[in-house]
Amino acid sequence: MVLAISILFNPDAYIHGLRTMITIAADFVLIAGLAYILLNALRNTPALPFLLSLAILALVYVGVDALGLYGVDRIFSYAPQWLVIAVIVLFQEDIRRLILKANPNNLLKRFIGQSAAAQKAESELTEVIVRATSTLSSKGLGALIVYDKAQDLGDYAAGGIQVDSVLSEEILHAIFIDRFANPLHDGATIISTDRIIAAACFLPLTTRMDIDPSLGTRHRAALGLSEETGSIVVVVSEETRQITICYQGRYWRYKGTESDDVRGKLQELLRPRRPRERGTEKGG
Repeated sequence: MVLAISILFNPDAYIHGLRTMITIAADFVLIAGLAYILLNALRNTPALPFLLSLAILALVYVGVDALGLYGVDRIFSYAPQWLVIAVIVLFQEDIRRLILKANPNNLLKRFIGQSAAAQKAESELTEVIVRATSTLSSKGLGALIVYDKAQDLGDYAAGGIQVDSVLSEEILHAIFIDRFANPLHDGATIISTDRIIAAACFLPLTTRMDIDPSLGTRHRAALGLSEETGSIVVVVSEETRQITICYQGRYWRYKGTESDDVRGKLQELLRPRRPRERGTEKGG
């Protein structure tokens, strides 16, 4: 009743207060969203602990300022002048990865979705990868296949052997045959939605120590590229015949006979919305 009377006699003050509350709520949501995007992009990188350390220092500075500690406050006042340069120098690779992950094509897909033609093309891509990896696994042939989902692998493709071929299970099979001095099988094959772009490409190796020590060079290269770019990387092990899918520094492992599981994971990763679960190992 009191609220109704106050609104009746002073509606302008009520409207102003409501606008202020909405502005504060919108400000909080935007800041939380930006913080989530930044932390998610820097996950599994050395920059994340550094960023958390900066947050702690910021809280300390707030406390110093509130207590009126003049000397410490003067030291903190000079920090931003050299901190920006230090961040750029120390974390130039992480900044580069963050920029690459903020690919406009991915953002558009998340907000407006994909066309029916694009969905059909990615469905056909999934089937080609599933059939090819299943065949390679059954024959004990190792493979490293990279889907250039974010279209940011030009430099890596340029360092390999240019193929520019229609994507098919048969051609992928031929590329990874390790006999007859085949120059294409050693390294990664980069594909787009409907074409094989290049083969025998060199990829950066991950430096992480928290992964299965049994994973070899192919797997470390797959994880390394997935940490730096928005690519989906599929590995076939010639020793265990397992199939591993890597994306954004996470990995999932499957037996060579688990084609349905491989298909399901690829379909999930190809959706515009980013998966939330952390990487797990499957199939031992």
